[in-house]
Amino acid sequence: MYYISKYNYYLTVGNKYYIYNTISNRYKEFPPAVFNTLQNADRAAVEIIDANYNSILPATIDSDNIEVLLSLRMIYSSVMHEERLLKMAHDSDVVNTAFSSLIILPNLSCNLNCHYCYEKDKNELMSLDQEKTLTSFLTSEVRNKKWLNIRWSGGEPLLSWNKIKRISQQIIDECNKSGCNYSASIITNGTLLSDDKVDDFLKYSVKAAQITLDGDSSLHDKIRHFKSNGQGTFGIIMKNIGQASKKIKIHLRINVDKNNFVNIPHLFDEIASTHLDRDNVQLFCRPVMCSLARTPNTKLFSPSEFLEIEEHLLKWAKERDLQYSFHRGMGNRSFRCCMNAVEGFYISPDLLLYKCPMYIDYDKRHSVGYIDKDGNMKITNIKEFSIGFKNSPYDEHSKCRRCKVLPICNGECFMQRILSPSDENAGCIPEKKSMAEKMKYAIENSLELHAFNRSSFLEI
Repeated sequence: MYYISKYNYYLTVGNKYYIYNTISNRYKEFPPAVFNTLQNADRAAVEIIDANYNSILPATIDSDNIEVLLSLRMIYSSVMHEERLLKMAHDSDVVNTAFSSLIILPNLSCNLNCHYCYEKDKNELMSLDQEKTLTSFLTSEVRNKKWLNIRWSGGEPLLSWNKIKRISQQIIDECNKSGCNYSASIITNGTLLSDDKVDDFLKYSVKAAQITLDGDSSLHDKIRHFKSNGQGTFGIIMKNIGQASKKIKIHLRINVDKNNFVNIPHLFDEIASTHLDRDNVQLFCRPVMCSLARTPNTKLFSPSEFLEIEEHLLKWAKERDLQYSFHRGMGNRSFRCCMNAVEGFYISPDLLLYKCPMYIDYDKRHSVGYIDKDGNMKITNIKEFSIGFKNSPYDEHSKCRRCKVLPICNGECFMQRILSPSDENAGCIPEKKSMAEKMKYAIENSLELHAFNRSSFLEI
């Protein structure tokens, strides 16, 4: 007897039939008879039993297809196998100390003046002594790790680029000695990018950059303008993206709210008309959100509303042959973000440790610890440190267990749930609603799913 996975999607693309599974993150074409047998059994079971139980596969499928379905985790020989597999992977990754993911903020300064920024009006800079202390911590850290991933953020990290280069070189040297695998990425507003800096990115293992746009050129320039003279930034950012995309991956974040939504097709037209390497540029759209420290001066989509509109964003991107990104968790780790794992931290310029970036500008009492003068990590707030992984989304009574995208998102975002407590979709990823359309998009374009995995980014 075999049991059908609760995490299958059944997709018809043209006259072909595919099954996609969110645990294996694999899809495959099947004969119509096999496809219909699984889909019909799944539908019938969902109608008559609790969705927490796997439906039974009818004994009408040939042995060859059974082996394929088993290998892709679309069916199981034990009703409990799937539950154990997911919970074990999650629990193991949460406490895995071989992999460390750090988001380092060398400053909280910025050359732009965006109204919704939760670090607005902060000018904190990491001192030379703090830089040396951080370097001591990092070089010691890699001696005990198999993997170290760093995301440089801010503020605007390129305002501290010389500092980042010095730290990076020492990390790379130590990784080469100890055998630790190192990768890095950066979140930048894009205004300070240059050919020289992009060449430096490659030298210092910065393999991807995230850059944000706030609507088409007319709307973006009203929001993202220089502090010094109020001048808009859309033109210079797009020029820099075009140059940088020839050498590195660009993850182009589009902030979406009710004011700019109708202008997104025009924005996509502007992006499509830019001379850029389309293979190296991926769009991902996210709603503008409130933070703990401030409320944006705009009309916001609720989490549930954004789930309803994201398929339109995907459609508009497809029409212009622009790559649209999937959620970063596809085929990657088994926890949501650094808040949900032992070895994930945001490090502020003053070397305090946080589990969520929204706390950095809000209240230092939410710091979970610090790096001392000898370069040692000290955890001082166990309650705050552990709050993100005390409850597993795979626990018996978790509402997330019923959701097909659970193996990808690994549970709701803790902070979004705090900010929108009455919205049933707060903390959920857009794929909860759009996964079927995104998978059809992937299949139609013969896309490898790992190409859309933004695993170097851990932001919410």
